[in-house]
Amino acid sequence: MNTKMIVTNLIIVASMLFAFTSCDNSKINGNPISDKSELIANELDNYLDKDLSCSFVSTDSLTLDETEGLILMREEEILARDVYAAMNDQWGLTIFNRISSSEQRHTTAVLNLLNFYSIPDPATSTIGTFSNPSLQQLYNDLIVLGNSSVESALTVGCNIEEIDILDLVNLLDSTNNQNITFVYSNLLNGSKNHLRAFVRVLKTYGITYQPQYLDLAFFNEIINSSFQGNGGNSGSCNGNNAGNGYGHGGNGHGHHHGCGHGNG
Repeated sequence: MNTKMIVTNLIIVASMLFAFTSCDNSKINGNPISDKSELIANELDNYLDKDLSCSFVSTDSLTLDETEGLILMREEEILARDVYAAMNDQWGLTIFNRISSSEQRHTTAVLNLLNFYSIPDPATSTIGTFSNPSLQQLYNDLIVLGNSSVESALTVGCNIEEIDILDLVNLLDSTNNQNITFVYSNLLNGSKNHLRAFVRVLKTYGITYQPQYLDLAFFNEIINSSFQGNGGNSGSCNGNNAGNGYGHGGNGHGHHHGCGHGNG
């Protein structure tokens, strides 16, 4: 699995955003004048994943790609959680607090899979630190970018969710494991909701977000849809209550910059 390319491409986008983002000193080290995200965050809260638990079923041993995918997603969801928590501390927007909590549920769901298959947990015990050095560099860069203005912080959120969506689509395409499919499908629907929310909040600040990783058709399909429930509930992980699906092969959901990051 080419995880290095995934992270490197997002770092490139973060570097590009630095060039177009000015520092708003009236908002640094304090909250923005008003929280324009509260109404959207409250609406999103009706659809956030409340329960991703289930009783995993016995399956074949995991492939190397499946194992590497779980390790990646465990820390990728932690990165999202920690970045959003930091942005909430910096800007005080309700949307960051709500989605950070959702990311905690996402990473816990992946941890449950790691434990079920006796895979060592790559997560560290310190907020903002990662075993994966590329994710560590990405986190550091996104924190600096997000602290430069509230608009940049919201753009960081959009970037992270695009990458999550792409990774989850590719990982779902590479597995038939019903436990993994259940968790990843619910995470995918959650990430789509997060992206919808960040894009809508950015619009209240006068910015129309343009996708950096998803192709335009897939991005518009997500953004033009309403918030959706993830379908998660307690019980058997049979893959039938996983929400709205994800699609296989030929879906055209490649990087906006032409840098694919499938398994390999």
